[in-house]
Amino acid sequence: MGISVILSLYEADVPVMLEETFSLSNLATGLVINIDAFFAVAFMPIVTAYSDIVRTRTGRRLPFFLTAMPLMAFFFALSALIPMVLGSSTCSLLVFILMLILTNVFLGVAKGPFMALMCDVTEPRERSVAYGFLNFMGGLGSILVYLGIGHISSYNRFAGFAMASAVALLCASVVGSYVKEVPRVSPLVNSGSWWHEVQTIMNPKYTGLWLELFGVFLWFMAVSGIEVFYVVFVAMESGFPEAIAETLAKLNLGIMSSAFAFFAVPAGWLGARFGSKRVMILGLLLTGFAVSGIMSAGSPVTSRGYFAIAGVGMAMVGINSYPAVMDMAKPTQNGTFTAFYLFASQIAYLISAPLIGFASDLVGSRSVVFELTLVFVFLALVFMVFAKTEKIREDVQ
Repeated sequence: MGISVILSLYEADVPVMLEETFSLSNLATGLVINIDAFFAVAFMPIVTAYSDIVRTRTGRRLPFFLTAMPLMAFFFALSALIPMVLGSSTCSLLVFILMLILTNVFLGVAKGPFMALMCDVTEPRERSVAYGFLNFMGGLGSILVYLGIGHISSYNRFAGFAMASAVALLCASVVGSYVKEVPRVSPLVNSGSWWHEVQTIMNPKYTGLWLELFGVFLWFMAVSGIEVFYVVFVAMESGFPEAIAETLAKLNLGIMSSAFAFFAVPAGWLGARFGSKRVMILGLLLTGFAVSGIMSAGSPVTSRGYFAIAGVGMAMVGINSYPAVMDMAKPTQNGTFTAFYLFASQIAYLISAPLIGFASDLVGSRSVVFELTLVFVFLALVFMVFAKTEKIREDVQ
């Protein structure tokens, strides 16, 4: 929940700050988001895979989480102060970007090992439901941002960022106090390095895994476009006053996050009952329908029902995609497979923001985000349909 609060406010407010305060173009905004995503791609998968071979008295994963969370919260809160103190100068922009980079680095160090910890302590058949509960809490964090903290941040950036950081610190303290890392199996010391584990799955036997990861990559390309550019699209192009438009856009994202959160556990149950792949395909179809509806509705007021449908579709895909990948991992490979999943998702953010920003500048409107989202959803559907992973799962079991 703490990570979700920071990430949701980051994705909603940072593009607006870059364009309003620093007068960056859509492409430049995408490139700045791209720089941050690069550091997430560079650190998160490596740290997560490395955590497979770490041994401390507090466990393999928790030391990373408990160290990185306070640092992430500190640099995120500090980033909102930079424009207030240094204004909109080039120096201010560079320092602001540095704060964002540090926020992303420590977010990655905290998030990856924490996700792997979930797989350490749950049976494979329970992962969809467990991940549903995990995302339910993350959804509550997004709701808190879009329906509460985000509204405050629209009028006072530092107050909003400071509140989000305080929530993250509170969540980290709860985890540190009550969560004990007790692995589902006795953790074996790997015979080689974490890189040896990576090389193990670089062979044709895992073709189904790579196709599924390409589907995950395309899915996050679709999701990240809406998350990063929807608020700034409504704020700049809806015709409403900017503060009101920003609030309306965040309300719609709040509705989507609410639907995602409250359908997260049912989506996990459906995946466990009927199979992750079937549920993900249905979720992709629902998401495509919802995005088409948002495009046809036009107004941020009349499109709210479609955002609720999008949230349900996103839950069906998002909740089951990670357990579907982890079902192909042996217990000693949880960190490595989590790293591949995170790499696929984060590289999507790395590419999506500048690509959509460039397309927006090219056509002269940020509305192109919806057309590109539909393309990515369709391509993700194709890869998910053709990913054959049954043999890999049988070998693991």
